[in-house]
Amino acid sequence: MSEPTTTKEACDAATESATGGVIPMSITGRMADERERCIGMSAEERAWRAQWCKDQILEHDEPTIPEGYYEARYNPIRRFYRAPMDKLERALTPKLGLEMAETIRHCAAKTAIGIGLVYLTFYYFKYNSATNSRLDGRSRLEYRMIEIESKLMEQVNGSARVRLGNSDIMAGVKLEIDAPFPDSPFEGKLEFFVDCSANATPEFEGKGGDDIANEISHVLSRTYQSPQTFDLRSLSILPHKKCWKMFVDILILQCGGNLFDAVGVAVKAALNSTEIPKVTSATVDGAEADIHLSDDIYDCTKLDVTNFPLFVTVCKIGDHCIVDPTSEEEMCSAASLVISVMPNGKITSTVKKGYGSLLPATLMKTIEIGTRVGIQLNNAVVKQLKREEELGPKKPIYGFLR
Repeated sequence: MSEPTTTKEACDAATESATGGVIPMSITGRMADERERCIGMSAEERAWRAQWCKDQILEHDEPTIPEGYYEARYNPIRRFYRAPMDKLERALTPKLGLEMAETIRHCAAKTAIGIGLVYLTFYYFKYNSATNSRLDGRSRLEYRMIEIESKLMEQVNGSARVRLGNSDIMAGVKLEIDAPFPDSPFEGKLEFFVDCSANATPEFEGKGGDDIANEISHVLSRTYQSPQTFDLRSLSILPHKKCWKMFVDILILQCGGNLFDAVGVAVKAALNSTEIPKVTSATVDGAEADIHLSDDIYDCTKLDVTNFPLFVTVCKIGDHCIVDPTSEEEMCSAASLVISVMPNGKITSTVKKGYGSLLPATLMKTIEIGTRVGIQLNNAVVKQLKREEELGPKKPIYGFLR
């Protein structure tokens, strides 16, 4: 037998229960049954109840929405993005009914939102992943592989061929004796000429390449005319009488984007391989100057290309800046800056390309990137040219066979 519980223990048990010890019951009682509710009604009360039940059945034009109810319930922003689904619901209601139209409206709206989220997610991970990589796998400040081959042609004093990605550039240097300019009698002459092959790109067919050729030659002339870049006094033979006139011819064989940078490397490599014949004697007989050159083809001097600059093209695409753009990336860029950078970091010229504009902060950022990348590019090119010179006459020449 169980021990009898005390009054205190019973109170504690009742307090711990959900109902406090009270047995739950329904307060509706007999009124929960409709038949029970009708017991005791008079005939008049039954008529009122029957009329009330009929009033619960809606007419075809009910429920009626008061004028201004929709505008008062939804603000302009919600009315704007609900408008397409509201139009769909109004079109389906006469045919399918209000309940089915609301169901279709709800499912269509949620489906549209889901599809939109899927597309936004796909776009983000494909184009805005911020991985600092481009379509070809390079980072934003990384160059494609550069191939340099110099001393290809024996008919000129210096030559070089550069392949930068799909861009193929040939540069040649020719020297001849000429009279200096009257305003610079102690300096030689330097001229650039750029020719675009019609096979380089379909855009160069006919006279399509004349504009870019003139632009490149103009930028080269302005860059190398600086005394800090190229000391033209090294080309002087007899002041006021004779000097060397240097012709630098550039041929664009194939265009794969970033022509300025490829041309800059080709020109520097060609000038590095240029051999200037040694002058054995220079005399003046009356008004005429008599110049004698060494008969030894190996008796020559070379140019000091230490301060020769290179071009760095910085393109702005979206919120980022990239270097060494491909043809496709150049088409996506609204504005780009071509910066001529010396090995010591000095800038000799800048050229803005494209129809877009650059904010002052973006311009400073672009110049900073171009300067930093230009120093690295100069060091890499000079290092490669020195390695090529160390090979000497045994250097293999591939030319166009590669």
